[in-house]
Amino acid sequence: MAGEKYEWIIGSAPPPLEEHSRVKNKVYAKYLYRYVKVLTANPMHDGLNLTLVDGFAGGGRYRDRSSSVPGSPIILLNEIQALQAEFDLERKKPFHLKANFIFVEKLKPSIEFLRNEIANSIHANGLDRNIHLINSTFEEQCSTIIEKIRARGRAHRAIFFLDQYGYNTVSFGSIRRILAELEHPEVILTFSVDALINYLSTDEAFLKGILPTGLTQDDVLVLLWQFLGDGVN
Repeated sequence: MAGEKYEWIIGSAPPPLEEHSRVKNKVYAKYLYRYVKVLTANPMHDGLNLTLVDGFAGGGRYRDRSSSVPGSPIILLNEIQALQAEFDLERKKPFHLKANFIFVEKLKPSIEFLRNEIANSIHANGLDRNIHLINSTFEEQCSTIIEKIRARGRAHRAIFFLDQYGYNTVSFGSIRRILAELEHPEVILTFSVDALINYLSTDEAFLKGILPTGLTQDDVLVLLWQFLGDGVN
């Protein structure tokens, strides 16, 4: 989660790590590890093409008490490297984990901080090759990202990590496009629980301010149900 709440500036200390980010980062790492291991369980397979999209990347580092810890972009990079090392040790047949990374961040100082973090890490050689940094919003770049993934082939897998600020930074339209236009995508989307409760409020003034013209709250709930159903299949 970045942008409205956090900002990274080169030369300044990174923002403090909050419990939400601590838990989120653990989930990301464990989910990615398990996801890759399941898809590569067959020892006859010799590779996996994968794109990892962090739609709210931030600066890639936090301050945790007296030390600093990696943020989600660095965690994803580290996890893929660790998995490749594990395959190199375990498998007789060479296995290639071909991962592309797309990190989107709307604040220019924060994306510059992230670039600096990667440039000074073991992942520096991947910058602008398989590690792509985009100074924009996820909503503005969603269509372009989908096309980039589609260009790599039908069998290409993708995981979208969307740790949005609040509840409406990522539209349901974008999520539905991801699910409809890509082969077997995965989407991890976070919500602010308090904001989601407000979103489902029956207060008419509130609803008029957030609902698209012509849609009622019941319409939105039906669409949400349909969306969840599509996502399960």
